[in-house]
Amino acid sequence: MSLDEIIDTTSGDQLPPITDASAPFDNPDADVILRSADNVDFRAFKSFLSYASPFFKGMFALPQVLEGDNSNEIRDGLPVVRVMEGGQTLERLLMLCYPVDSPCLDALGDVQTLLGAAMKYNVERAEKNARKWLISSKFVESEPLRVFGIACRYGLEEEARKAATSIIGRQIVNEGVENDLDHITGTQLFRLLQYQKKCVEALKNVFTNFSWIERTFCWFECWACSAGTDINIGADGRLVSQSRWWLAYMEGSAAALTNGTWEKVKKNLMDTALREACRCRSGNCEEKGAFVQMGEFVSLFEEELKRVVAEVSDLPVTIPRMCE
Repeated sequence: MSLDEIIDTTSGDQLPPITDASAPFDNPDADVILRSADNVDFRAFKSFLSYASPFFKGMFALPQVLEGDNSNEIRDGLPVVRVMEGGQTLERLLMLCYPVDSPCLDALGDVQTLLGAAMKYNVERAEKNARKWLISSKFVESEPLRVFGIACRYGLEEEARKAATSIIGRQIVNEGVENDLDHITGTQLFRLLQYQKKCVEALKNVFTNFSWIERTFCWFECWACSAGTDINIGADGRLVSQSRWWLAYMEGSAAALTNGTWEKVKKNLMDTALREACRCRSGNCEEKGAFVQMGEFVSLFEEELKRVVAEVSDLPVTIPRMCE
């Protein structure tokens, strides 16, 4: 990407008046001004920016404007560098060039704009933080398809893969995407759908082979709740009886993972199972701690789901970085 593509040297008639950024970007001892696309001036130190970014280091190594040369703007004796980023994004980027605490980003769109700026200006600390925020549980669990789109846009294969695993058990057509899929290819989306299908097929084994259940839970020992069918559990294949309410929970979970409603209904499935456990005629399930044990079982169950998905080798995409 060329310098002209990164630095905005144009000025629009409709721009707001020039304002000054707040601390720490109002220091009168600064030696350069970065002006955002919305006309906010950030007074910065070349030394900090050069240390954080090879791009800035190279830019400041270029010949400086000569006295009497009006080709570049000067304000208060400092060269003004116009950039294409808005003031909020530029402030966050510059904070990550300074020896100060990292900013806090609460919106996925803010993570995306910071990530784009960090990669454009080659600010390693900012990119590292943005990539970490992108796949934080806050975003990857609530908006995995958007995270996948952003990761594909910037060529982040590891992040795209993590987002893809979080899409399992969800209906893609019901996910919010805003404009985050505008920058991925049809092939990438198609491979994501293929990957989702392959994972769902692999997960079916979790509901037929119970060797991953090593512990005998209370509902495997209740005559009153018995569904009348036995199953083999554990590596040794020992035979146990399954309760009706646990069987209904597992059948409901299998259906939800298959039809993409797992994330929506898993809590309801759990609540229904516990209500039925309370109705046990013998009192065995409730007295022996079905509430506690069911929580422990669900943790074991979800770990097994993750393990099976992790073993699916045909992960979605090898991602080239998309052009802006």
